[in-house]
Amino acid sequence: MLTLLNQVFGLLVFEMLLFLSLIVPMPFKIKRGLFEFISGNPLVAKLQYGMKVCNFGNWTIRRQNAYI
Repeated sequence: MLTLLNQVFGLLVFEMLLFLSLIVPMPFKIKRGLFEFISGNPLVAKLQYGMKVCNFGNWTIRRQNAYI
């Protein structure tokens, strides 16, 4: 259980840093390069596919319904 919580916390921190990097004012070339990297990176695509396959977002809903 602790390992899962660490993974979720790590994902949260990563998402927060990614979000901040996208909204921080920076030169257009750097921001465009960052967006191109995110949209064209095969590793990011694999992570997105894996999250879809694992149905990553719905595990909390299933756990909450188990207690009802």
